[in-house]
Order: sequence, then structure tokens, then C-alpha cells
Amino acid sequence: MITEDRQPILFVECKVTGRDIARGLRYPKTRFPAADSVQTALSGHRAYRMPEGIRAMPAVEFLRTLA
Repeated sequence: MITEDRQPILFVECKVTGRDIARGLRYPKTRFPAADSVQTALSGHRAYRMPEGIRAMPAVEFLRTLA
């Protein structure tokens, strides 16, 4: 979790493989819908967005967004 002014702005879940979205990432997204939520996968090959607004993407692609 990354915060700004004590409010969450980004939730990140890191996994080895790009499987289903983790339940642990869905809960904070419901509590703080304005915060971005991303699940990255080390061996992931596709990027997509869930209807809840949670993004899934390969770790390399996510790291490029931080530069």
C-alpha cells in the first residue's frame, strides 16, 4: 500500500504467476475505491482490468510505469 496524506492511493499485490486476482486485493479496493489497485505477476504475459477496477499486468510492465 502506498499512501499520500495518510490516505491510500495504490494497492499492489505481487505474484509469481498471473493467476486470478487475489482476494486480499479485492477487499481494500472495496474499502477505498478511489485508490488504484494492481496485481503484478513475474511470469505474467497479459494485462487486463477487472470490472471492479483492479488492473493485472506483468511485473515488467508495472515497473515501467514507476519510472
